[in-house]
Amino acid sequence: MDRDLRQFGKASELPGGGGIKLAPAAAKGWRPAADAFLNFLIDSQLPVLFLLDEFPWFLELVAKNSSPDDVKEVLSWFRNARQTLSDHPARFLVTGSIGLDGLVRRLRLLPTVNEFDTVVIPPLSDEEALAFLEQLASGEGVALTASGRKQILQFLGANWPILLQLFVSEIQEWQVANKKDAPSKTDLQRLYREGLVGGSRNKYCSEMWERLPKTFNESELRLAREILKEIRLAATGVTRDQLEAIHTRLVPDAAHRALVADELDNVLDTLRHDGYILKSPAHGNRTVFASNILRDYWIQRLS
Repeated sequence: MDRDLRQFGKASELPGGGGIKLAPAAAKGWRPAADAFLNFLIDSQLPVLFLLDEFPWFLELVAKNSSPDDVKEVLSWFRNARQTLSDHPARFLVTGSIGLDGLVRRLRLLPTVNEFDTVVIPPLSDEEALAFLEQLASGEGVALTASGRKQILQFLGANWPILLQLFVSEIQEWQVANKKDAPSKTDLQRLYREGLVGGSRNKYCSEMWERLPKTFNESELRLAREILKEIRLAATGVTRDQLEAIHTRLVPDAAHRALVADELDNVLDTLRHDGYILKSPAHGNRTVFASNILRDYWIQRLS
């Protein structure tokens, strides 16, 4: 298999986690190499799953550095690949920390992703998150009690693995700097406020703040900011009626609002897919921030 893959560039054996690296010339004229690779998958009948991480970011860079037409060509290739491989074992899984729909909607390429099946990954359950924290802390040599793990879940409000990792990283740095053992609840609260929410080392919140203008057009951005502004102070979240009231306040003319009737849903879908908000079953499916840390960062920035 390795020998066959070399026709597409430098390769290593796929079962070992390797991949294919195109030579510079092939990267510029990627379509012939991609088509040849697709034919290889058809002929070889390899039962392999290709994981393409941060796929929306990749497409955004293609649009920025080349053109939306090249994004369309890439997505058209994947559509053809899915149809062609429907009776073959090879599959592609594209993932990303931001949603694909919002990007292609902005580029006016929404029909090109009709072939993609969307899978939304929810936060970990409390049981999963506690086990994850226990394993992570043990593996990193971080002292953390069972009650401390539970308090972390309460502070974060949503059990996203990246946030759990960030919290453990803050604890680890604090323990090394202060030669401390397991943090108390007061210590954890201070680390949460001063490190995760207010600290400069954690770029998660600031990047989410700075991403908004890059995600929406001017009208959508105004709506998105007002929605997040409203949600930040709503302890139990906001209802659909309240969200529609925000849109009505921003677009008071009924005739004009009818022309942009999809704007609210488009903004909400993008905010959900990009990790800003979610519907909380604990609050009657009202819309809330996707995590306490993001909510508290918004409160801090708007105070």
